[in-house]
Amino acid sequence: MKHKQGFTLTEILLAVMIVGVIGVALASLTTAASRESEVGRSRALLRNDLTIALQQIKEDINNYNTVLYAAGPVSNCTTTGTCSAAPSPLLLLAKNTDLNGNAFTTPNATAYPVPTPEYVIYCFKGGNEVLLSDQSTPVQPQGYAVDGGIITRRVISGALTNSDWEGSLPHENLCTGGEDVILNNVKFIHPSYDNNGNYPVPLFQVEGWSGGYSVHDNDEELEERMANVAGQLKINLILELPSFPVVNQAVEVVFSPGNGYADSRVNN
Repeated sequence: MKHKQGFTLTEILLAVMIVGVIGVALASLTTAASRESEVGRSRALLRNDLTIALQQIKEDINNYNTVLYAAGPVSNCTTTGTCSAAPSPLLLLAKNTDLNGNAFTTPNATAYPVPTPEYVIYCFKGGNEVLLSDQSTPVQPQGYAVDGGIITRRVISGALTNSDWEGSLPHENLCTGGEDVILNNVKFIHPSYDNNGNYPVPLFQVEGWSGGYSVHDNDEELEERMANVAGQLKINLILELPSFPVVNQAVEVVFSPGNGYADSRVNN
């Protein structure tokens, strides 16, 4: 009678090792696929958020066709990553007003009623998150960048007053009181950032104008310097999740209102 020969210990250990290597490889592939899938979903959500917000901005630019203020590069946060608790105005638009955003007047409001002035203001409030190099350790990133900011939108009915302005800047109080958050996870990059190029965000800037634009700027050369501006508004935004791997979505867009800006400083 023949005895059946079994596996040796060496063979069993070799088989276990091979199965283990295959298992580790499969687990790594599964983890990588799951991570890529999650990154793809997160990026799609950020892209969707940007699309909705930009559509709202586009509608406002067309409906509120007087540009009173565009901030240009903002400095809501410092180069050390500390952000102001106060919101920073980005864009102020008006309708049913004169070129300076003031309410129309008439000698007889009963016989010649005028429409109520209306304004929409977009503001930025910096976050307090920094880029994560791994799942647990926060590290201050280079480039004076801070994550977790928000952009709000508020509609104001009724004429603005002198107290609503701080020199040529809209008062920060205009940003609060019934505002809606239209974007979360907004990344801030300080205008002083000069590592691999200067790309400050968020950016709401009149095309052809390097700094901020305001009808309350008392510069006598403003009209002359704005004479060649083609009535376009440039917007740069980055949405970023402080995750590992980093997930972000950037957009650069220039709006050209179909009905033109109702401002003599901008060509219609």
